[in-house]
Amino acid sequence: MHFHLPKPLHGWREFAGEVGIIVVGVLIALGAEQVVEGVHWRSEAREATDSLRDELADHYVTASEMVIAQPCIDQQLVTLEKSLLKPGPYVPVPTYSGSAGNFVFRAPTRSWADNVWRTVVSEGIATHLDSALRFRLAGYYAELDSMRASNHDTDLLAVKLRILAQPIQPDAATRANLMQQIEEARGQFAFMKLYGNQVVGMIEDVGMRPPQAYVADGLAQSGTLKFCRDHHLPLGKVEAQRQVVQSIHAYDKQPQAR
Repeated sequence: MHFHLPKPLHGWREFAGEVGIIVVGVLIALGAEQVVEGVHWRSEAREATDSLRDELADHYVTASEMVIAQPCIDQQLVTLEKSLLKPGPYVPVPTYSGSAGNFVFRAPTRSWADNVWRTVVSEGIATHLDSALRFRLAGYYAELDSMRASNHDTDLLAVKLRILAQPIQPDAATRANLMQQIEEARGQFAFMKLYGNQVVGMIEDVGMRPPQAYVADGLAQSGTLKFCRDHHLPLGKVEAQRQVVQSIHAYDKQPQAR
């Protein structure tokens, strides 16, 4: 028995041509889809980078504030120590009032928000950022938790130390405990000064340093720095600390207008 393959109506050559056209059409459609998807993710990555630039600009100002305020805060803590160590009956230290309530020493209270980065990661946009930038930001935001925790701890210490403004007569054990809290606050702010300089250095390394006018305006609004100047307390200077990391590409070296 012989089997005969069905012959196309217009011949095998025409049939192969039609199949080829179909295949090419499918490939073109797939390629176009990939191009459209690539354009979409590049657009998402650009928008995410701009939003991250805004978030890091706030971090830059906050980090600068912490560094500049640290000597002033340390001097305030020295005053509290002297009041506890002074012989004779305890004399309450002065209390001050501000937008955050009463205090015996003034220090910045900041949240170090990371909402933009969390959104970029959760929506899968982070994988479409430049790999070097993604690497730096992932490490930076992971370490930011420690800065946030330190800021929270110092806020609690500031509340506890408000008792120094009360007419109490602490015994030796109480004085020792209060001295320990003051030393903890000093250590926390020393850490925040160190980390603040590192934050400034990292942001500058990736080319996202905010315009000088933006930084100056943010620092001008700092209640802590105003308090320090009004009471003629010492202020520090920002000294960016940089880490050597390979394959880091700067983003928009020129400052972005805000």
